Amino acid sequence: MALEDAKRRIQGRAKKLLLADNTPPHGFVCVNKVEPIGYGFEQRFDEYMKAADNPSLVIIDTLELIRGDGDTKNLYKQDYKDAGIIKSLADKYGIAVIIIHHTRKSKDDADPFAQISGSFGLLGAVDSAMVIEKAKREDNRATLMVTGRDVDRQELAVEFNSEKSRWEFLSEISAENRRKEEYDKNPIVQTIKVLTVPRHVNLCTNDTLKAG
Repeated sequence: MALEDAKRRIQGRAKKLLLADNTPPHGFVCVNKVEPIGYGFEQRFDEYMKAADNPSLVIIDTLELIRGDGDTKNLYKQDYKDAGIIKSLADKYGIAVIIIHHTRKSKDDADPFAQISGSFGLLGAVDSAMVIEKAKREDNRATLMVTGRDVDRQELAVEFNSEKSRWEFLSEISAENRRKEEYDKNPIVQTIKVLTVPRHVNLCTNDTLKAG
Protein backbone atom coordinates (compact mmCIF):
# COMPACT_ATOMS: atom_id res chain seq x y z
CA MET A 1 0.00 0.00 0.00
CA ALA A 2 2.02 2.95 -1.33
CA LEU A 3 -0.42 5.52 -0.03
CA GLU A 4 1.89 8.55 -0.21
CA ASP A 5 2.89 7.95 -3.83
CA ALA A 6 1.26 8.82 -7.13
CA LYS A 7 1.21 6.16 -9.86
CA ARG A 8 4.07 7.86 -11.76
CA ARG A 9 6.36 7.71 -8.72
CA ILE A 10 5.48 4.07 -8.06
CA GLN A 11 6.33 3.21 -11.66
CA GLY A 12 9.69 5.04 -11.44
CA ARG A 13 10.70 3.18 -8.29
CA ALA A 14 9.56 -0.14 -9.71
CA LYS A 15 11.88 0.25 -12.70
CA LYS A 16 14.84 0.62 -10.32
CA LEU A 17 13.89 -2.35 -8.16
CA LEU A 18 12.69 -4.88 -10.71
CA LEU A 19 14.72 -7.20 -12.89
CA ALA A 20 16.13 -6.20 -16.27
CA ASP A 21 12.93 -7.26 -18.05
CA ASN A 22 10.84 -5.11 -15.64
CA THR A 23 8.80 -8.14 -14.62
CA PRO A 24 7.34 -7.81 -11.10
CA PRO A 25 7.50 -10.78 -8.69
CA HIS A 26 4.69 -13.31 -8.97
CA GLY A 27 1.66 -12.16 -7.01
CA PHE A 28 2.90 -8.60 -6.48
CA VAL A 29 0.07 -6.07 -6.11
CA CYS A 30 0.42 -2.34 -5.43
CA VAL A 31 -2.34 0.13 -4.55
CA ASN A 32 -2.14 3.82 -3.66
CA LYS A 33 -5.61 4.26 -2.18
CA VAL A 34 -7.45 2.35 0.55
CA GLU A 35 -10.19 3.10 3.07
CA PRO A 36 -9.08 3.91 6.66
CA ILE A 37 -9.44 1.60 9.66
CA GLY A 38 -13.07 1.38 10.73
CA TYR A 39 -14.30 2.57 7.34
CA GLY A 40 -13.62 -0.44 5.15
CA PHE A 41 -9.92 -1.16 5.64
CA GLU A 42 -10.49 -4.46 7.42
CA GLN A 43 -12.98 -5.66 4.78
CA ARG A 44 -10.65 -4.68 1.91
CA PHE A 45 -7.78 -6.54 3.64
CA ASP A 46 -9.95 -9.67 3.97
CA GLU A 47 -10.99 -9.48 0.31
CA TYR A 48 -7.39 -9.24 -0.88
CA MET A 49 -6.17 -12.10 1.32
CA LYS A 50 -8.93 -14.40 0.06
CA ALA A 51 -8.24 -13.53 -3.59
CA ALA A 52 -4.43 -13.56 -3.45
CA ASP A 53 -2.31 -16.57 -4.40
CA ASN A 54 -0.47 -17.71 -1.26
CA PRO A 55 0.13 -14.21 0.21
CA SER A 56 2.97 -13.80 2.71
CA LEU A 57 3.72 -10.08 3.14
CA VAL A 58 1.79 -6.79 3.24
CA ILE A 59 3.52 -3.40 3.48
CA ILE A 60 1.57 -0.34 4.62
CA ASP A 61 3.15 3.01 3.76
CA THR A 62 2.21 4.92 5.86
CA LEU A 63 0.25 4.19 9.05
CA GLU A 64 -1.15 7.71 9.27
CA LEU A 65 -3.02 7.34 5.97
CA ILE A 66 -5.08 4.35 7.11
CA ARG A 67 -6.05 5.72 10.51
CA GLY A 68 -9.69 6.64 11.08
CA ASP A 69 -11.19 8.98 13.64
CA GLY A 70 -8.94 8.81 16.69
CA ASP A 71 -9.41 9.18 20.43
CA THR A 72 -7.66 12.50 20.98
CA LYS A 73 -8.07 12.22 24.75
CA ASN A 74 -6.19 8.92 25.06
CA LEU A 75 -3.42 8.68 22.47
CA TYR A 76 -1.92 5.49 23.96
CA LYS A 77 -5.26 3.70 23.75
CA GLN A 78 -5.82 4.80 20.14
CA ASP A 79 -2.28 3.88 19.03
CA TYR A 80 -2.58 0.45 20.64
CA LYS A 81 -6.00 -0.09 19.05
CA ASP A 82 -4.91 0.84 15.51
CA ALA A 83 -1.71 -1.22 15.58
CA GLY A 84 -3.59 -4.05 17.31
CA ILE A 85 -6.16 -4.27 14.51
CA ILE A 86 -3.39 -4.65 11.93
CA LYS A 87 -1.63 -7.27 14.06
CA SER A 88 -4.85 -9.25 14.45
CA LEU A 89 -5.21 -9.34 10.64
CA ALA A 90 -1.61 -10.54 10.30
CA ASP A 91 -2.20 -13.27 12.90
CA LYS A 92 -5.50 -14.25 11.28
CA TYR A 93 -3.83 -15.04 7.95
CA GLY A 94 -0.40 -16.06 9.25
CA ILE A 95 1.48 -13.39 7.29
CA ALA A 96 4.00 -10.63 7.98
CA VAL A 97 2.89 -6.98 7.92
CA ILE A 98 5.37 -4.11 7.79
CA ILE A 99 3.97 -0.74 8.86
CA ILE A 100 5.93 2.34 7.77
CA HIS A 101 5.62 5.19 10.27
CA HIS A 102 7.27 8.55 10.87
CA THR A 103 9.65 9.57 13.66
CA ARG A 104 9.80 12.82 15.56
CA LYS A 105 12.22 15.53 14.44
CA SER A 106 13.88 15.61 17.88
CA LYS A 107 16.35 12.84 18.75
CA ASP A 108 16.44 10.78 21.93
CA ASP A 109 19.94 9.38 22.58
CA ALA A 110 18.73 7.50 25.67
CA ASP A 111 16.05 5.52 23.79
CA PRO A 112 15.95 5.75 19.97
CA PHE A 113 12.55 4.02 19.93
CA ALA A 114 11.07 6.96 21.84
CA GLN A 115 11.54 8.88 18.58
CA ILE A 116 8.63 6.98 17.01
CA SER A 117 5.83 9.48 16.46
CA GLY A 118 2.90 8.94 18.81
CA SER A 119 2.79 7.05 22.08
CA PHE A 120 4.34 3.82 23.31
CA GLY A 121 1.01 2.18 22.48
CA LEU A 122 2.38 1.45 19.00
CA LEU A 123 5.39 -0.40 20.43
CA GLY A 124 3.16 -2.26 22.84
CA ALA A 125 0.94 -3.67 20.11
CA VAL A 126 3.45 -4.75 17.46
CA ASP A 127 5.85 -7.70 17.63
CA SER A 128 8.97 -5.76 16.67
CA ALA A 129 10.11 -2.27 15.72
CA MET A 130 12.90 -0.87 13.56
CA VAL A 131 14.20 2.70 13.53
CA ILE A 132 16.54 4.18 10.91
CA GLU A 133 18.63 7.00 12.35
CA LYS A 134 20.95 9.30 10.40
CA ALA A 135 23.35 11.92 11.77
CA LYS A 136 22.27 14.29 8.97
CA ARG A 137 19.25 14.09 6.72
CA GLU A 138 21.35 14.07 3.55
CA ASP A 139 23.62 11.23 4.75
CA ASN A 140 23.59 7.94 2.87
CA ARG A 141 24.80 5.97 5.88
CA ALA A 142 22.58 5.28 8.86
CA THR A 143 22.04 3.05 11.88
CA LEU A 144 19.20 0.53 11.77
CA MET A 145 18.02 -0.29 15.30
CA VAL A 146 15.86 -3.36 15.90
CA THR A 147 13.96 -4.50 18.99
CA GLY A 148 11.00 -6.77 19.70
CA ARG A 149 9.44 -9.61 21.63
CA ASP A 150 11.08 -12.44 19.73
CA VAL A 151 14.24 -10.76 18.43
CA ASP A 152 17.44 -9.69 20.11
CA ARG A 153 18.09 -5.95 20.17
CA GLN A 154 20.46 -5.10 17.33
CA GLU A 155 22.15 -2.05 15.84
CA LEU A 156 23.25 -2.38 12.23
CA ALA A 157 25.24 -0.01 10.03
CA VAL A 158 23.50 0.39 6.65
CA GLU A 159 24.01 2.48 3.54
CA PHE A 160 21.47 3.63 0.96
CA ASN A 161 22.33 2.68 -2.62
CA SER A 162 20.59 5.35 -4.72
CA GLU A 163 21.23 3.50 -7.99
CA LYS A 164 19.42 0.38 -6.77
CA SER A 165 17.05 2.36 -4.49
CA ARG A 166 17.64 0.10 -1.48
CA TRP A 167 19.40 -0.06 1.89
CA GLU A 168 22.45 -2.33 2.05
CA PHE A 169 23.94 -3.94 5.16
CA LEU A 170 27.46 -2.83 6.15
CA SER A 171 28.17 -4.24 9.61
CA GLU A 172 26.81 -4.88 13.07
CA ILE A 173 27.46 -2.16 15.64
CA SER A 174 28.61 -3.53 18.99
CA ALA A 175 27.31 -2.23 22.30
CA GLU A 176 30.83 -1.05 23.13
CA ASN A 177 31.05 1.04 19.96
CA ARG A 178 27.61 2.49 20.64
CA ARG A 179 28.61 3.51 24.18
CA LYS A 180 31.79 5.14 22.85
CA GLU A 181 29.81 7.01 20.21
CA GLU A 182 27.30 8.27 22.78
CA TYR A 183 30.19 9.24 25.10
CA ASP A 184 31.89 11.23 22.33
CA LYS A 185 28.63 13.03 21.50
CA ASN A 186 28.09 14.12 25.11
CA PRO A 187 28.33 17.96 25.18
CA ILE A 188 30.23 17.93 28.50
CA VAL A 189 32.81 15.52 27.06
CA GLN A 190 33.14 17.65 23.93
CA THR A 191 33.66 20.81 26.03
CA ILE A 192 36.34 19.15 28.14
CA LYS A 193 38.16 17.95 25.02
CA VAL A 194 38.19 21.47 23.60
CA LEU A 195 39.49 22.98 26.84
CA THR A 196 42.23 20.37 27.27
CA VAL A 197 43.65 20.41 23.74
CA PRO A 198 47.45 20.96 24.00
CA ARG A 199 48.50 24.41 22.85
CA HIS A 200 51.92 25.63 21.71
CA VAL A 201 53.30 27.96 24.39
CA ASN A 202 56.47 29.99 24.00
CA LEU A 203 58.26 30.45 27.33
CA CYS A 204 60.47 33.52 27.55
CA THR A 205 62.91 33.85 30.47
CA ASN A 206 64.80 36.94 31.50
CA ASP A 207 67.97 35.55 29.89
CA THR A 208 66.08 35.01 26.63
CA LEU A 209 64.82 38.57 26.68
CA LYS A 210 68.30 39.95 27.33
CA ALA A 211 69.79 37.80 24.59
CA GLY A 212 67.15 39.04 22.18
